[in-house]
Amino acid sequence: MVNADDFGLASGMNRGIMESVGGGYVSSVSLCVNGRAFEEALALIRKNPRLDIGLHIVLVGERPVSEPELIKSLVDRGGNFHKDAFIFLGRYLLRRINAQEIESEISAQFQKAMEAGLNISHVDSHQHLHMLPGILDIIIRMCKRYRVSFIRTPRCPVARHWRFAGKKKIFAQLGLNVLSALARNKIDASGLRTVDVTSGTLYSGALNEERFSAFVSSLEDGIAEIICHPAFVDTFVSERYGDWHYDWEGERRFLASDRPGVYMKRREVTLTDFSSLANGF
Repeated sequence: MVNADDFGLASGMNRGIMESVGGGYVSSVSLCVNGRAFEEALALIRKNPRLDIGLHIVLVGERPVSEPELIKSLVDRGGNFHKDAFIFLGRYLLRRINAQEIESEISAQFQKAMEAGLNISHVDSHQHLHMLPGILDIIIRMCKRYRVSFIRTPRCPVARHWRFAGKKKIFAQLGLNVLSALARNKIDASGLRTVDVTSGTLYSGALNEERFSAFVSSLEDGIAEIICHPAFVDTFVSERYGDWHYDWEGERRFLASDRPGVYMKRREVTLTDFSSLANGF
């Protein structure tokens, strides 16, 4: 799969993702139901009913679906989620995040997707926070409740791909690989499914032709997910998310071209989506 994260977060992201989907090589998207452009994303989904939809759980950086006063440990004084994963993780490790409030907010995000009539095939999360053991348990319960088949485990072999990332991303990926191994055991035991490998954090926001080719060339038999973030960078995206330092436009241009297909064909890689795999195709 080639899966575009952050659908619904901003209009520029929606438009970039849909252009990439139209190119034929982005096979699924992950939707932020609490994104500012959720309603626009929903309209685009309804115009493209065959689009494979996942739920991108967001617990940092945005507004919650729940009323802020009901999830006080997850929000700041303005009622917004805490800024990023580093703040969240610090509070989580210090037990300043209430587990019941996490479950309440995740449940609200699932419920919002279901009330919109969406057929959710997979679940992942903003900054991979669903990999934290206590949060993963909640995700597994929700997936079983709502009959969602796949949960992302963002495992990426660092030894094969380290040259595409700096030290911070490498250390982050090593930590995610440990969490992914633990998560896979839980997911398998639950009867749910996950992928064998992803492009992980090492390629985040910087998926270009060279890196796509390298990742595809490294694949062995199994299920792989390439995570991407194509977008049109308008004023809102630049001002709101510029500190991510993502090459949204570069990803969009590459994924909307015919170049991904060249490398897939060369390596005899079959493009699929989560719904097809869940249905046995």
